[in-house]
Amino acid sequence: MRTGVIAKKIGMTRIFTEDGMQVPVTVLHMDKVQVVSTRTNTKDGYTAVQLGAGSAKVKKCFKSTAGSFYRC
Repeated sequence: MRTGVIAKKIGMTRIFTEDGMQVPVTVLHMDKVQVVSTRTNTKDGYTAVQLGAGSAKVKKCFKSTAGSFYRC
């Protein structure tokens, strides 16, 4: 099974360990991640979920995809 995260990259920084070594790290922002659509094995022949993140203005949503979102 694959796992992952939906995030927006904010930038890079570094943290220091107790012995003074520096470790580069990526700063991520996760905002309003939600399940938008599901596919089932009985109906579609496979199992999957479609994830969405963030928000969109109403005027930028197509009518064909607006029904998939809770608040678009």
